[in-house]
Amino acid sequence: MATDQHVELAQVRSIQPAPSEDEHPPGALPLAPDADLVFAVFADLAAATVPAAAGAGICLIRPGVGRSTCAATGPLVTAAEALQDRNDGGPSRSAWSSGEAVRVPDVRGDPRWPSWATEVAALGVRAATSVPLVAGPGAFGALTVYATAPAAFDERDDRLLGLLASAVAVLTTGRPLEDARVLGDRARDALHDRDAISTAKGVLMARHGVDDDTALRLLLEASRQSGTRLRDVAQDVVRAAVRQRR
Repeated sequence: MATDQHVELAQVRSIQPAPSEDEHPPGALPLAPDADLVFAVFADLAAATVPAAAGAGICLIRPGVGRSTCAATGPLVTAAEALQDRNDGGPSRSAWSSGEAVRVPDVRGDPRWPSWATEVAALGVRAATSVPLVAGPGAFGALTVYATAPAAFDERDDRLLGLLASAVAVLTTGRPLEDARVLGDRARDALHDRDAISTAKGVLMARHGVDDDTALRLLLEASRQSGTRLRDVAQDVVRAAVRQRR
């Protein structure tokens, strides 16, 4: 295992991120002076809130110029984003160009960006999902989360990331929010889902003596096999644990 970790770190270090000035690139869309801080905070929030996320990043994209990764929660994310530049394609660029969420259930065998998929799989990434940062008539970047397990993300994760992306756009560009109350209600629902999943992981860790990642993989596998949403599987685990204690 230690050897595998050293190999992965060597692979990550061998990939240099796209050249940047360590700040968001200037362009037609004016950004708030504290935009970089907002990007960093929301990348951390995405990684902490999406249950299966191994990391998250925010990149800005300018037509004809390229991308700049403004925030990344770790070297794995930085490398995965840099590989999109090297291979001229990937989920974050597709989310930006299409204006819609782009999900990669399993990078192994994904036909859309074969070069990127092959190289990012070698880093240990197996899944990703990306949503656009939208302001005005189009998108100015993307928020992307990565996972080390296949089929790690679903529509609920995309909706949560969409809410976070909307907040990023509001805070960095001043785009008016159409319905702040709806955004708040959906964010609370998403956080409640994460609480249930975290509690279920704790139950499995205590019951089977496994670590956090293994507990999450058990929940994901149960969700896939049963065709049930991850939140519902987690709630079933918690209810069963409560019944056993009575």
